[in-house]
Parts: sequence; structure tokens; C-alpha cells
Amino acid sequence: ASSCGSRSNGSTALPFSKASIEDDDPLLQSFTDPEQFLKFYSCRMDDTPSGGETPRLAMLGKIPERISEQQFIRNSNVEQKLRSGEVCKQKSGSALWRKASTAVRVAVTSRRRSASSTDLAACEVLESARARWQERRAAGKFPADVMELIRDGCPEYDFMDRSSARRMVRAAKGDQAQATSMLVHAVELRVRRRPALRAKRCLLGCDVRVVGSDLKGHPTILGWGGSQTLPLKDLVDQIVLTFDAAHGMSGSDGALNLLADMAGSKVKLNMDLQAIKECTDLLGTVYAECLNMIIIVDFSWAAQALWSMLKPMLAESTKNKFAFVSEPEARQMCKGLYPEDVYTRICSSFDMARNSQATDAERAAHAH
Repeated sequence: ASSCGSRSNGSTALPFSKASIEDDDPLLQSFTDPEQFLKFYSCRMDDTPSGGETPRLAMLGKIPERISEQQFIRNSNVEQKLRSGEVCKQKSGSALWRKASTAVRVAVTSRRRSASSTDLAACEVLESARARWQERRAAGKFPADVMELIRDGCPEYDFMDRSSARRMVRAAKGDQAQATSMLVHAVELRVRRRPALRAKRCLLGCDVRVVGSDLKGHPTILGWGGSQTLPLKDLVDQIVLTFDAAHGMSGSDGALNLLADMAGSKVKLNMDLQAIKECTDLLGTVYAECLNMIIIVDFSWAAQALWSMLKPMLAESTKNKFAFVSEPEARQMCKGLYPEDVYTRICSSFDMARNSQATDAERAAHAH
């Protein structure tokens, strides 16, 4: 018997057999929850009703829509909180949607007369962050290694612009004090990574690269876990440089996608809590609100331990952007999201990751 259901007297009791595509459908949950995804794919094919996978495949198109809807609601709530000065409890369902829609209509009307509340908040955050940076630098309150790096100048200070401040405001859900702290910390983290960011060179320990942009212009980072040869702590510079390249290709909102192929991934190389914290810290500040969608392909039971370490460090809004899919589903999903040339490169990477006959030289040539 599988962990997903059991067969009794010829009947099947799978929780994923419904053909509905409502938001509370277990099939939809199996896209956004890794445990449900693993349970779904632990079922034997003969335990699955005829055509049982069809409803799940039909739902692929709902995932980007659902992520966009959550982004819309979250940004609308930020507008509303900044406008009213109140911090109201998050609600779910149609009531929240109506409230968000109302907030957007108000925001659109307001923008015709003046800058949006988010933009105004971003200006205040930017001013506060610059003042705090200068105060801490003058008082020598940064760690010794950072003080040494900024002694003769700080080109990273230019990262403090309105676009970055706006992202921090959204990430902090309108909390300007938190957004200010995030922006100052983001610049500090960039200072620490100055050697790699300036030289644009690092150790290469994994096939992770910008594969192209989707149909909406969002650059996409493609990474294959099975190609990893170095521990996570030695890959931080490569991750930063890849994200920085993608961020530089994005629009004013800085949005990008992450496509992580977990086929053959070496989980032990990533079981480093300090390195995980460092990566989530960078992604949560320097690249706050940059991740538009995160597609995890062929997530394994072995990776559950890694997910359990990572999950508590992620903001709730980031968790909601994850989509857990199989490799065939990823192909179908990407077909509707990417132009033909980028889609071909993605599928070629999937093929290479699953080609056990490929040599190291062939894999390296493909990655370049």
C-alpha cells in the first residue's frame, strides 16, 4: 500500500482523485506543499484511478495565477496599511479579496494626484537608512571586517536607491522601521561580498545560471542539484553572482524566477545550518521581494530534512511562491511560461540531468 491511499475490495481511497480545481482541492495543495507532493508521487500507478493524473496536470496553469494573486493581495494590503496607519490582521478568502480590490482602486485614484503611499514610504525609508548608515559608519559601529572594507569608500552605498527601498517596504509589509533595518543590512551584506561582486569571479561548484526570461520578462535562474560538487558554504559567492546577474536583467520591480531541478541532488552537501542562514539572509534582504516564482522539480524524500531547516527561515510570502512539480509537469508548466528558445534550453537541461551516460565534459559544455 502506498502512503497516499490504500486499496480495499478493489476500491481506491486516494485523496487526489477529485477532478475539481478549487483552491482547497488536495491536488492543488500537492503543488504547494512538499509533503503532499511526495505522497502523491509515492502512489503506484496501479493505485491511481484511470486518468488520475489528468486533473493535476490541468491545474498547472493555476499555479502562476495563484502566485500572482497572492502578490496582488499582499501589495494591496501594504498600500492599505500605509494609507490607514493601521496593522490589521490578515484574513483569507473573498473578504480579503474585496478589501484588496478596494485598496487598489483607492491607490489608482490617489496616484493620479500624487505618488503612491508605498513610494512615499520608500522615500522615508531611504532617507532614514542613509542617515543610519552614515551614523554607524562615523561611530565605528559596524563589525571590524566591514569597517575595514568601507574605510576608504563604499560603492555599495549606491544600492540604497528608491527601487531597493520600495522592495524593502513591500517585504516588511509596510513597517518602515523594519524596512530601514533591512536596507542597511542589505548594504552591509553586499560589502562583505565585495571581492566576488567586483571581480565577477568565483568558485564554480554547481550548474546554476540565468537561462533566459519568461514571457513577462522575468529572468529565470536554473539550477541543477545533481551537479553540485562543493558544499553550500563554498557556493555562496556563486549564488550571489547569479542572483545579481538576474536582478540586473530584470525590470524596475527586480522580479525573477527560480527553477531548481533536484534530480540526483546531493543533500548532504547542503546540511549546513550556518550556510543556509547566510543564503536566506541574502535572499531576504539584498534580494527581498525579487523572487516571483520558485519551481522545485522532482523534490525527494531525502530533501525533506533540508526543507525542514530552510522553511522556518522563509517569510510566509516566500513560502507561498513555491511550486513542487515532477519533471513532466515542469515541462508542461514551462511551455506556457517561456518563449520557445528558453523553453528548449530548460528541457535540454532536464534531459542532461537525467542522462546517466553523459560525461563530466559533456555536462560542463552544456552548462556553458
